[in-house]
Amino acid sequence: ETQLEDVQKSGQVLVSTLNERHRDVEASVEKLWTETNVGDKHDGRQFHERLERLKVNNEEWKDALVSSVNTVAEVRVAPTPEVHFLDEEEDKDLWWLDKDEERRQHIDSITITSQEEKKLELLGTYMNRQFTDSDEPVICLYTPQPKLDTHHVLSALYDCELLCEFVNLIDENFIDIRVIHKPEPLKPYPLSSKNVKENVQLLVGSLKALGIHIDHGDQPYEKWSDPATHFKILETVIEELHTKKLKMYVNVKDHPEINQLREKNESPEEMARIAPQQWLKRWLNIHLGKPASSPIAHYNDTLYAVMKRIDPAFASSAPVESFLADPILAAQHMV
Repeated sequence: ETQLEDVQKSGQVLVSTLNERHRDVEASVEKLWTETNVGDKHDGRQFHERLERLKVNNEEWKDALVSSVNTVAEVRVAPTPEVHFLDEEEDKDLWWLDKDEERRQHIDSITITSQEEKKLELLGTYMNRQFTDSDEPVICLYTPQPKLDTHHVLSALYDCELLCEFVNLIDENFIDIRVIHKPEPLKPYPLSSKNVKENVQLLVGSLKALGIHIDHGDQPYEKWSDPATHFKILETVIEELHTKKLKMYVNVKDHPEINQLREKNESPEEMARIAPQQWLKRWLNIHLGKPASSPIAHYNDTLYAVMKRIDPAFASSAPVESFLADPILAAQHMV
C-alpha cells in the first residue's frame, strides 16, 4: 500500500508540474504575439487557431499522463485463475472426445445449416455402418457415437482417424496404420491439434494417390480446421470415398452385364467415366420399366418397388404397398 501511495503522489506532482509548464508556454506564446503583432488580421486568425491547437494538445497530453499514472497506481497482482479438474465421476460420465474443453468449443463453432445437419446425420450413419463389424479398440471409441447429432458426428470425424481407416477399407493396407495418430485405447483423450494436422495431411496425400482431388488450397489443415469450410470438405471427402468404394462392386470390368444398361451410342470410354451411383440409378429405372436416366425422387421408395418387382416372396409378404406409406414397416421388411 505504501508503494502505491508513493506512486500516486509522484504522479500528482508530475501532472501538476506538466500543467504549469503548459500554461507557461501558452502565456509566452501569447506575449510574443502581442509584442510582435503588426495588425494583420489574417495572421491573427492563424495565430489564435495555432494557440487553440496547442492548448488542445496540452490537455490531451495531460489526460494521457493522468490515465497512465492511475493505471500504474491501480496495478494489482491478478489472482491465478481457478482450474477445474474433473473428478472421477465427472470424467466417467463425459464422452472422451469432450474432455478437451477447447476442442469441444471449436467443434461446436463449426458452421452448419439445418439442411446440412440432416446430411451430416446421413454421413455419420454411413460411416458408422462401415465399421459395424470392427472390434478394433480405437475404432470402437469413435463408433458408434453416443448420439447421432451434429456435435457427436463432427467430433468423431474431426480427428481423421476414421477417414484414414476408411481408406484402408477401400484399398487394404493403403495407409500404414502405424502412422495414423490414435488415442490411447485404455485411457482415451482427444488428439492434439498437431496430431490432427498430421492425420489431415496423411489423408489428403492418400486421397491424391487414389486419384481423389479435394479443393483445399495449399494449406489443407487450415481449411479443415476452419469452422466456415470444415463441413464442405468433410462432405466431399466422404462422398468421394463412397464413390471409390462403390466402384469396387459396380464396374464394367468385373461385371460385364452392366453393358446391358448402356444407352445408345455410348462408347466404352464414356461408360468408364460413369459413376457407380448412375449405374444403380439406371438399374432401378429399367426394372420399373422407365427410361434409364429418369430422375429418382426417393431412392428408398424406388428400391422397395424394385424389390417387389423382382422378388415374388418379398412382394407377397410386403406389409405396405409402398415405402412411403409406412417407412418403418417397409424398412423392417427390406432388412
